Amino acid sequence: MRKIEVPVNAREVGVGDMFYVTVGTTGPQGGDSGHGGRTVLKIDAGTSCDFRLRLGNDDEWVSADGISLLVGGDFEMEAFLEALRFAVRELERKKPHLTMVVE
Repeated sequence: MRKIEVPVNAREVGVGDMFYVTVGTTGPQGGDSGHGGRTVLKIDAGTSCDFRLRLGNDDEWVSADGISLLVGGDFEMEAFLEALRFAVRELERKKPHLTMVVE
């Protein structure tokens, strides 16, 4: 696979525990994975995060300090973005409302 430079932005995010997120894309480049764009997402765990992942159809969860994903292709970038939008909508919809107790 040819090497392609992907411009990225990085930021520390979190409340209580921190994640270090790096994300970027070349944008559309006119093709599939062989000639199209590249999109990357990297999330590194903070000191006390519990990251586990599974690859493919493997049944075993493996502990990790973080994850990195590379998506190749223009349409694949769009599909990945839509998958992330769906995930954010569902998590926002289902997270409990945080409240603060004040005396």
